[in-house]
Amino acid sequence: MIKKVNNKGFVFIETIITTVILLTALLVLYKSFSGVIINEKKRIYYDDASFIYKTIAIRDVLKKSYIDKKTFDKAYDKNYNCGTSSGVGGSACKWIYFFNIGSPIYYDNTNMETIRDFLNFYQLAYIKIEHLSLIKQCLNGTTFTGDDKKRCTNMKNYINVYAYTNLTDYLKSLDVDSDGTHTGILISIFFLTKSGEQVKANIQDVAFGKYEECLQDKVHAYYKKYYNKNITLDNAMKNYNNNKNLNFGIQCQYAYYYSWVYL
Repeated sequence: MIKKVNNKGFVFIETIITTVILLTALLVLYKSFSGVIINEKKRIYYDDASFIYKTIAIRDVLKKSYIDKKTFDKAYDKNYNCGTSSGVGGSACKWIYFFNIGSPIYYDNTNMETIRDFLNFYQLAYIKIEHLSLIKQCLNGTTFTGDDKKRCTNMKNYINVYAYTNLTDYLKSLDVDSDGTHTGILISIFFLTKSGEQVKANIQDVAFGKYEECLQDKVHAYYKKYYNKNITLDNAMKNYNNNKNLNFGIQCQYAYYYSWVYL
């Protein structure tokens, strides 16, 4: 009499192989999907089409106000110069020329005041394309010497103290090539509610208060829950700054949006 073959072992091995294949496929799908989500979040905050058009409008108003590129270059070069004086130049020298509605570059300019109220941009910045690689190296921790060391230190201090939480990430993401005609770019920084509405409260108070407060609360709560319940806020923020995650900022009511155009 022929004995019936026991194939339980074969079925078990087959089940394991099938499970491994399915898990591998799911992990690949998750990784791809997660990457798509992260890129989409960055796209919304970085160079979204609507904000690019707004930045173009700002640039056009600047040109109509007879503020040409030579004026920008003159202001930038003064900002870039690492002299011995304090204020502009000296301790303020950096690779980025930041300016807003009260800056001398368009001081008392009614056209700019009008478009500032209409588009609600927070601040503008001018960068020479030739210095963009140096900016990225600085933000990624490259050690410089001489005047470049001053520019790097001053720029990071300005961004950390006076500017915006996600600006460092945005500058690292910029990939701009000279088109043969333009040598500089104009960056617009917008500060809005998540629904796209203008911030009605004092924008300075909100920018340096409520958003930062919200972000710190979200980051601190996350690291206390998943890593160390006794972690301090300072250490939680250090971890966040070393491993930037857009999810934290997205949870807050207010948001920064960035876009650039050739100037």
